[in-house]
Amino acid sequence: KKEMARAAMAYAKETIAAERKVRQLKKQAGQTQITMNIESPICYLQSQTKPIDISFDTIEFDVQYFYKNEAEDSNESFAHQVSSHVQERSSRWHPGMSFDISQESASSANSTMMTQQKFNELEGTIVISASTTHKSANVLCPFVLDARKAITAWNYTYPDERLEADP
Repeated sequence: KKEMARAAMAYAKETIAAERKVRQLKKQAGQTQITMNIESPICYLQSQTKPIDISFDTIEFDVQYFYKNEAEDSNESFAHQVSSHVQERSSRWHPGMSFDISQESASSANSTMMTQQKFNELEGTIVISASTTHKSANVLCPFVLDARKAITAWNYTYPDERLEADP
């Protein structure tokens, strides 16, 4: 046992010494990070930002209680009821919103409901939804793109669908 303890102590000392050497080498070499970002294709010299009224300031709430009938509702069907409501609300309030976001909201609600039912006995749940609009937005008007920067950004983002620019 004593020999094993001595070996462990020697191993620990060597590990500490090696860590110190690694730190010194990192300090000497310096940690350099090289990154590349594509410049925005917007020509900021010719574009301007203007506040534009787009709607009235509004806030809309929806509160829905879902009762779980133990005799009729399985955990899956109850979670589906709640997630369907969340998806319907998010797509109705934001018709221009992408389907992915609406679907993601519903998926998150479904996952939350399944987790809660796994660890708790639920009698029901309340879903509170809120949607807001804002009176004005800052809009680039006129919106001017620099063609060369736009092509560079496109080619960086979609390397398999490169665009060729005439000189």
